[in-house]
Amino acid sequence: MPLPFRTAVAAATVTALTGVLFTAVTATPASAAPAEYADDFNGDGHRDIAIGAPYKSVNGASAAGGVVVAFGSATGLTTKKVELTQSSAGVPGTPEEGDHFGISIAGGDLDSDGYADLVVGADGEDVGSYEGQGSVTILWGGAKPFTSSTTTTVDNPHQWQSHGLDVAVGDFTGDSGADLAVIEPDAVVIYKGGNSRENRTTPAYTMTVPGAQLLNWEAAVGDVNSDGKDDLAVTGDPGTGRPGTDIYTGQEGRPNRMQRVDDGSTAVAPGDINGDGFDDMATSLTWPGSYSVDDPSNGSGYVTVRYGSRTGFGDPASEQHRCARRQRGRRQLGILGGDR
Repeated sequence: MPLPFRTAVAAATVTALTGVLFTAVTATPASAAPAEYADDFNGDGHRDIAIGAPYKSVNGASAAGGVVVAFGSATGLTTKKVELTQSSAGVPGTPEEGDHFGISIAGGDLDSDGYADLVVGADGEDVGSYEGQGSVTILWGGAKPFTSSTTTTVDNPHQWQSHGLDVAVGDFTGDSGADLAVIEPDAVVIYKGGNSRENRTTPAYTMTVPGAQLLNWEAAVGDVNSDGKDDLAVTGDPGTGRPGTDIYTGQEGRPNRMQRVDDGSTAVAPGDINGDGFDDMATSLTWPGSYSVDDPSNGSGYVTVRYGSRTGFGDPASEQHRCARRQRGRRQLGILGGDR
């Protein structure tokens, strides 16, 4: 079974009819970890769903944020649910204006106890004297889930760090355990799995890119090179006039930045689109007018697809198809290979 990881579908955001922004998570099945599913928080063998409402008002504090978890059954979702805010028992912190608790969500069995755990980011959380430092809370699963929790420790905390802007779970270090990746605008922080519930989770690696730093936005997990290890794709803005996505391949020890492609400023979704055994990648460009790029959407935004391979991603699918059409045309004209 594959390890638990948050898919891009899990990272999708939707706007409700009320105008409130929600983030929804439905993780893919887990496997090498004891929990059968990465989103079975109560261990009953059925997948649950967590929905974040980062702009929800709590106790009069606007955009304090919250999360709703609905539990699954053999016949689908049930009416059993739990609402979690920073005023809930077992959840650390206090609801404050602009915390954005629930801005990011991921699921996975981080302590390998057979229950999936819920990871919640709050990128606007004030911590001590640092405004907007951000926080990430791990709400532990169990027969009665979310009654206890821990928060990640932050190296070199500072103002407006936005720790928890996004979160993702996968085996990034090749040890068959579920690790946690926390996205900050200027860093990707990896926390190794297998931690005790009694201890705060400490960073194992902080990955930054010298020079053309990517202003990180969203992350998703897949297996680009089909080596059985989880890879991490992070979208953002490198400040070069073009969008960008960094791809980190999972490997023993620590992830390695393998590639940057010139597309994808917001959402990213991995998956084997063409069925060749390698995860492909779809990235969205939401505000094309902000970049120096060809815009086929006339300003409405568009999605770019790249196919995965043993060595990473090639050209966008549309470019590959155009090249293939040109080659077919040249063959028909007898100007390729021995016909030339």
